[in-house]
Amino acid sequence: MLDALNPLSQTKFPLIMVGFLKLLMTFEIIQGNELTFILIDSHI
Repeated sequence: MLDALNPLSQTKFPLIMVGFLKLLMTFEIIQGNELTFILIDSHI
């Protein structure tokens, strides 16, 4: 949690999130809504 207070971490974290979202979008485009259902099923 202390890392979140670091200026470096604050600049890195959004980049990681953007990359993660782009990865998710790519999967969505490839597999359509199937991935979303799989993710929801695995959490229940």
